[in-house]
Amino acid sequence: MTRFGQLVLSLALLAGGCTASSPYMKPTTYRPAPPPADKAYVVFMRPSDFGSAVRFEVFDGNGRYLGDALPETYFEAELEPGQHWFYADAENAGVLSAQLVGGKRYYVVVRPFMGGWSARVELTALAPRSEDWPKLKQWLAELEALSVDQAAGQAELDARRAEIDEVIAEGKEIWAQTDAEWHDGHSLNAEDGEGTGAAAPAPAHAAPATDEGEPATPGETAPPAAAAEPTPVAAPSAEPVATPSTPAAP
Repeated sequence: MTRFGQLVLSLALLAGGCTASSPYMKPTTYRPAPPPADKAYVVFMRPSDFGSAVRFEVFDGNGRYLGDALPETYFEAELEPGQHWFYADAENAGVLSAQLVGGKRYYVVVRPFMGGWSARVELTALAPRSEDWPKLKQWLAELEALSVDQAAGQAELDARRAEIDEVIAEGKEIWAQTDAEWHDGHSLNAEDGEGTGAAAPAPAHAAPATDEGEPATPGETAPPAAAAEPTPVAAPSAEPVATPSTPAAP
């Protein structure tokens, strides 16, 4: 659904007191199992019912559909280990950087907030260092688990590829204009996941390289490389990035 379509539908649902739904999300019984060593799991949770008339599409930097975040629900996505960028589409663009290790499960909170005509959204890390970390078990128990029809959702995103690319570009711009403190709340580090893990993490949130070897910006994924400690969050850049206090342009 286009952003304009989302706005019209949201206003109509608000007028009728309705809650957003998605043809690609179905109730399921969530039985968490340890991720395999060559995969990472990411759980996207939307515990709030604020902006309940709006569904937020969640996808990665390659335009891969991950699911729709609906009020008071959560869903899980399976991903390759390494650097990823996640985006959510609303009146604005939500963006989050993630350094994933195989064999671990990570958590992201999809947070709606007040917008001009419709709800806006941000994606924040839920990790042991997070203020909301103690709420994790309660949320998993109280929220509704959903399964994802990935193929059908992907078909919709593919039909709107130009718009999805605009959301990704907006997310990159937001990342470049924000500081290290903001990045920290919108980043998953390798050690933030639950589980033993399968490999040493790559430097967290540095600009990855594409398969062609060119420097990359959010939206492109690179294989992990070993490192002793994660580096501070840096703004994505086509050149060597600046220090976190002076984010470079994407």
